Amino acid sequence: MKTLHIFLCLWALLICHAKASYTEFFGPGFNTTAIGNQSNFQENDPSNNYYFPAILAKAKKIYLSLNISTVNTSFENINNIVIKNATNNANSPIEQTGNVSTDYGSYNNALISAVLPIGYKNFGTISLTVSTPVGDFIETNTGSPFLPEYVFYQSRYKRSLVHLNLNRKWSENVFYSIGTHLGFQASASATTQASLNGTGIGSSASAKAKVSPSLGIILSTVYQQDNFSFGFSYQQEMKSNLEAKATGETSDPPLPFDITIESMPYYDPHIFRAQMAIDTNEAALYGSIEYQIWDSYKTPVARIRKNSGTIVASDNYESVKTKNILIPKAGISININDQLKFNFGAAYRPTPLDGDFTGAGNSIDSNSYIYSSGLSYYSEFFGHKVNLGLSGQLHDLQEKRVQKSSGLENGGNGNKIGSGGYTIDGNVIIVSLGANIEF
Repeated sequence: MKTLHIFLCLWALLICHAKASYTEFFGPGFNTTAIGNQSNFQENDPSNNYYFPAILAKAKKIYLSLNISTVNTSFENINNIVIKNATNNANSPIEQTGNVSTDYGSYNNALISAVLPIGYKNFGTISLTVSTPVGDFIETNTGSPFLPEYVFYQSRYKRSLVHLNLNRKWSENVFYSIGTHLGFQASASATTQASLNGTGIGSSASAKAKVSPSLGIILSTVYQQDNFSFGFSYQQEMKSNLEAKATGETSDPPLPFDITIESMPYYDPHIFRAQMAIDTNEAALYGSIEYQIWDSYKTPVARIRKNSGTIVASDNYESVKTKNILIPKAGISININDQLKFNFGAAYRPTPLDGDFTGAGNSIDSNSYIYSSGLSYYSEFFGHKVNLGLSGQLHDLQEKRVQKSSGLENGGNGNKIGSGGYTIDGNVIIVSLGANIEF
């Protein structure tokens, strides 16, 4: 509709800030990714800034970590299902069948982490992690409001991310940290005077927008003695909401509208982590448990709320039910010699979406088994100690068959979108390359 063109462009510019966490899904560095997305409790590895930044209080020098990775998804085709019915096709109530694309393309990500000691009276260290997309200035997608979609893999992790922590010693064996991760709250408004063809009067519009940062707390503590380490951390939930209001009217005939478009395309849950590690000269064993609270999650679909005027509000048939999840992880590092180390890991991640997806709605997901491995090489270049690494990770989704219940989304006679049945299945492959440098 021409009355909303400028407003929708404004929406697209704002939403580029509203994605979710790459590090929570795939890890912040090649070493920690390779052992099943866990900390290795080494003060010379800045990627620990995501899991247990407290351990970085031990750092006496400046450390820099550079990582680049690529993510490729491969999901089961969704073919020959109902894609249009009387609830989403006003021009024709006749059901239409078709295929739904599950090709979300590849994604490239860059991660930079750093640890900086504070010289004043051994105050501690500051650690920073920045994660950002590579190759695209803006990449966004709120997803289809109707068709089946792997809602956590369409665009959830494709965003810029910042973690900042202050890390200190409590004693020779106990360390603690306090920090923050960064989110955004965006709002916009637009007023339009839209003219239709033949009125002889041009359209006009005015618009304004505001993007404000929001902060979530990060706390961690680590106990480390001899060959044993134990850590606990908490990351506060982060919601980045987008709300945009559009008002105006057409010139002839004068049809007023006043709507608000809302979305929460970025959500990170409350995360509690507990991990232990046993390190010997030959190998290191890692085990952890992660508890995530998803009570406040909403799907990223854009919803229209009618304030007044002629435009009809979104139907919002989907009512997503979530559950809190427990994620177990295990890993091992094997020292081949003083320079070479092999890493392996595994994890099980239940889906936070509850139910069998037989009702109204398009958000789909499944439990996933995560397998990882990697190689680390330690050397020295131009007087600086360097750790080079390569890691890979596979997320294998558990197969699940979806068969929609009878009736339309609004309770009428007919078949729901997605009827005909389809299978949730597929995998995600991640390859990371990086270097840790000591200065």
